[in-house]
Amino acid sequence: MTLPPIQNHMSDQDILDWMDMFFAARVRVYRNRVDLICEAMADDRPVGICISIPRYWSVSGATIKQGKLLRPFKRLLGRDNRVVLHGRPELTFRLVEWVCNWSIDEPQYQEGWAEKWDPTWRHPPGRISFSAAHLSDQPCDAAKRVLKLKLFHESAPYFELFLNFDPTTNTVSLNEKDPEFRQATQVAFAKAFQQEVAK
Repeated sequence: MTLPPIQNHMSDQDILDWMDMFFAARVRVYRNRVDLICEAMADDRPVGICISIPRYWSVSGATIKQGKLLRPFKRLLGRDNRVVLHGRPELTFRLVEWVCNWSIDEPQYQEGWAEKWDPTWRHPPGRISFSAAHLSDQPCDAAKRVLKLKLFHESAPYFELFLNFDPTTNTVSLNEKDPEFRQATQVAFAKAFQQEVAK
């Protein structure tokens, strides 16, 4: 598997650089979830992370599934529908280093409703959990079509990411929504993964 460079600057003269992460992915399909085992190259070193996506769920008015349903759809609607990032030993430690080395040029995102949230870090070590919005009103079979999600870290520090998965090329992109979320993204990645991958 040829690993892509993780870093891509999407800038146009005076437009700010954006933190974009592009990965080659191996797909593991389980009964209720799909794991995307992601790897890329950053500064000539391999980096990686695992992304778990519910295999069948309904979000933002659109049904999203991955492959042929193994059991009646209605039985799966009550399960956890969150997208979870998992750390991978060494690979994610280097990913955290890369993320935290990005400069911060924009003011930090600030909204009163987000600042009032409980600042307690509630994720188990090595995990970050997100709610997700499907960026389409049409059904998507992620075994055949590109899946485009917007992820929301609905606790402190609040931030948003874009997640795209292309099953035809087995590639994943995980990109910051806006540079103003960069500091929160760096804090969350450091909290979640540095302790886990150092074991």
